[in-house]
Amino acid sequence: MRSHENAGRFMTLSPPQLALWILVGAGLNGCGSDSDTIESDAFRFTFDEDLEGWTTGFADYPMGTSEAEQQAIDEFYELDSGHAGLPDPLDAADGALRQSGNNHSDDLFMFLKRRIGGLEADTTYRLELHVAFATNAPSGCFGIGGSPGESVFVKGGATSVEPLRIADAADHTRWVMNIDKSDQSEGGADAQLLGDFANSKNCSLGDFSYELKTLSNVGLPAFHVTTDSIGDVWLLLGTDSGFEGTTTIYYTEVEAIFIE
Repeated sequence: MRSHENAGRFMTLSPPQLALWILVGAGLNGCGSDSDTIESDAFRFTFDEDLEGWTTGFADYPMGTSEAEQQAIDEFYELDSGHAGLPDPLDAADGALRQSGNNHSDDLFMFLKRRIGGLEADTTYRLELHVAFATNAPSGCFGIGGSPGESVFVKGGATSVEPLRIADAADHTRWVMNIDKSDQSEGGADAQLLGDFANSKNCSLGDFSYELKTLSNVGLPAFHVTTDSIGDVWLLLGTDSGFEGTTTIYYTEVEAIFIE
């Protein structure tokens, strides 16, 4: 069984979750040379006490020409993120990564990222991704530009380069991403569409309280990522919004499984 260096106390290297070998094929009879070895490394984050090494950012909105102008734009968009307890009626004692923004641009991308180490260098893995979050957007609602639930798209993936916001190449008036996450309902090469922000409640009930929702890429087209020269990748999650209003999401759990 292979082990690797933990990235802080948040990657618990327990055999059932974080490093396991599955031997398949005819080599199980003892010959060994004819067997295939499939290795899987899993990393799980629960945000119980802090952000566990994750950082956040925002893109697909206007870029200021000065620090003061950018600050004013960020305040207008009500951009905010950090560690928080869950909102009512959920258990406030449970920690979460909270991220919020008011989508005046009709295309706001709110993202979080984390570097993962200890994988094999220059190796291609299939990524199995699971994410849980709290959402207050009922299904079937209408809003400016789109629904607060079905028009806020949740994406996830991984890349060998750090996901960053950069100035758009055309005229440097807008923040965009340096990786391919595509736009809104479309997935990209570095982040695939997992689902949307809508919860199980119907909008006609008028209940905008938070509830937990889980999304996964299991059952979707396989997502592959290749590590860099030292065996690192960057995990990426985010909401790509077509709803011209405020979205506040509480991420409660992320699990990423890398399968050779």
